[in-house]
Amino acid sequence: MDKIKRIHSFSADSISKMTYEDIQYIIDNIPFDYSIHMEIQLCEPSSQSDKKNSDLSHITISDAPTESQVPNESALKKFDTKVEVIPPISQPNSPTYDHAYFRNKALDQYPNLYREFSSENVNYYGITDKTSCPLCKLDHNDEEGIKGRYEARSYFIKCEQREIEIVA
Repeated sequence: MDKIKRIHSFSADSISKMTYEDIQYIIDNIPFDYSIHMEIQLCEPSSQSDKKNSDLSHITISDAPTESQVPNESALKKFDTKVEVIPPISQPNSPTYDHAYFRNKALDQYPNLYREFSSENVNYYGITDKTSCPLCKLDHNDEEGIKGRYEARSYFIKCEQREIEIVA
């Protein structure tokens, strides 16, 4: 408490000599008088950085806080802020080769196919009008179409004549 009474200004030097306990004591026990004039000292630049503060020119601005600048009681209460750190979700190094991946790859690889419908791990494709089958290059009966199936990270497309595995 003796250190606190000896502080006449809020200089960095006087504050740096205080211990954590001294600062906590001020926060917990000493009421702040808002009618005190606050002094702001602005220092002019010096050509020699190691001169003492007393050698520097100072401009002192004194101004009492207005009523709107004085915080109310709720603003003086301490805040208990807790920060929760959520680690980023790691992305796998390799892309996922799932059913949707292979279905989209088949449609990209064979642009004259279109997906008619899907059921679990099976896809049914139609062939666009006036084109031959992209797998066997023959003209198929429109009823059959092309069937795609996903099995254990592999994908197969099949027409009446031929079956092809699509690889990742």
